[in-house]
Amino acid sequence: LFFSFFIRIFISTPHMRLRVLYFLLLVPPFLIIHIFSLSSSVVPNMSSSGESPPDPSLSASESQVCGEEGGGNERLDFWADRWSNDMLGWHKDDVHHILKKNLPHLLSFAPRPPRIFVPLCGKTKDMAYLASLESVGGVVGLDGVEKALSEFAKENPDLAIDMDAGEDVGPFVKYGGKKISLIQADFFEIDATILGGRVDVVWDRASVVAIRPELREKYVEKLGSILKPGGVALFATLDRRAGTEEGRADGPPFSVDLMEMRRLFEKADWVDKLILQGEFNEFEKNPSSEMRWTKKGVTSMFELEIIVKAKGVIASEA
Repeated sequence: LFFSFFIRIFISTPHMRLRVLYFLLLVPPFLIIHIFSLSSSVVPNMSSSGESPPDPSLSASESQVCGEEGGGNERLDFWADRWSNDMLGWHKDDVHHILKKNLPHLLSFAPRPPRIFVPLCGKTKDMAYLASLESVGGVVGLDGVEKALSEFAKENPDLAIDMDAGEDVGPFVKYGGKKISLIQADFFEIDATILGGRVDVVWDRASVVAIRPELREKYVEKLGSILKPGGVALFATLDRRAGTEEGRADGPPFSVDLMEMRRLFEKADWVDKLILQGEFNEFEKNPSSEMRWTKKGVTSMFELEIIVKAKGVIASEA
C-alpha cells in the first residue's frame, strides 16, 4: 500500500528535484518500518509458547534447587555441579571430632557390632575410620553423586571398593568393599532393603543441614523407616545464632538449631528422646572461619552435637 502510494506521487510530480526530495523523505522511513516488522516476526514469544523466561535473580544451580517440584534430579544436579567444580567446603581432612567423642556412647546401645549408615556421605574420612574399627560391624555410605563415591574409593584403596563392579539395584547402584557398602542414590527414594536391612546407627554430619528446610519432615520420616527400633542417630548441626536475617537463613549449610531439631524429632512417632550432648563455638574452634562467615552476615556460629534415640530395643542376632 505504501509502495503504490509512493509511485503515484512520484509519477505525478513533474519536476525532477521534487521527485528526488520525495524519494529522500519517504523511502528511508518505509525501509525502517519494513525491517522492524521482519525482525519482530522471527523473535519467539515465550509467553504464547507456554515457556517462562528464566529468573535472572537465580543462578543455574539455584534455579534447579529451588524448583517447585523439588525432584531428586534437581537436588542431585546442584550437588553434582559442586563436585564437578571441586566446591567442597564441607569436606574435612580429618575424622569428625563429634563422631570420635560420641562413638563409645553410640556403641553402648548396640548388643553387637553395629551397622552404621552415613547419609550424604561424600568422601568423608569418617567412613574409613568406622570401617577400620573391630567394634563396628559394617558401614553403609550413600551419596547421589558418583564422583563423590569414586573419589572415596580411590583415596581408600585398603577398603577394596571396585567401582567397576557396581550392582544395579533398581535405579540405584551399589558398590561393595571390606566392611563397607557404597550406594549411589537419592536419599529420599531409598528404603531399608536397599541398605541391606535396617541399620543400628546413623551418623549425620552433613545431611540435615544440607537439605532444603521444606524437606526436613520428609527426612525425619525416612530416617525412622531405616533405623532399627532402639537404634540411635548422631547429628552434627550448625546454629547460625546471630547475624543478619539473610545471613542466618542462607544455606546450604542451613542453620538447624536445637529448637528446630526438637520440633522435627520430638513429634515423630518413632522417636524416644532427643539429647543435646554439647555445643562448640565455631569461631573459637576455627578462628580462621570467622571472617568468612562474617562476610556472609553471620556473627555467631555454634556446632551442636545431638543424639536421637528410637523407641524399642535392638534385638540381638544369633
